[in-house]
Amino acid sequence: MKQIIIISHEPLTIRTKKIFLIEDFIHQGFSLQYWDMSQYFHPGIKLSDELNKEEYVKKIDSLNDIKLHLNKINTSKVLFIVEVFNNKWKNRHFFKLLKENKCFVIQIELYATAMLPIPFTIKLKYSKAITIFNYLKNRILSVAFYIYKKINNFECYDLAFTSNKLTARCKNVIPINHPD
Repeated sequence: MKQIIIISHEPLTIRTKKIFLIEDFIHQGFSLQYWDMSQYFHPGIKLSDELNKEEYVKKIDSLNDIKLHLNKINTSKVLFIVEVFNNKWKNRHFFKLLKENKCFVIQIELYATAMLPIPFTIKLKYSKAITIFNYLKNRILSVAFYIYKKINNFECYDLAFTSNKLTARCKNVIPINHPD
């Protein structure tokens, strides 16, 4: 595989360009594309430090757009690095589409250590009713997505790199020491 496609839920910034080692991959001879799906996942998002002028950035605003792009390439010769939350109910069609197109998908969990594992009882003690409602709603949707994956017989990722020892996002996990 000499082609890498990074699919992200956020626009390319200087920081994400550095984290994904984009310049290094290009200098090593990889054909690289960054598929910015921020407007699909977060309509209206605009970051002040977006890098829109890079020739390898493609703006993708819908699942139909991604279908068109996937149909133009031989997915068996591409490594897909996906930075999209895999436990969100609303993302189920996106991940199913990648699996239907036989994409080899890896995850580099960038923010695995960004939150401390706080017990639910402590969260409950300091939470407001709306926060508790949102927490329960998100848990129900996470379970629904888990069931959806089982029924449709797919995993979101073929391989995951993570510094989080508490959860495994797929069967093949490679532990990393992330700078955050």
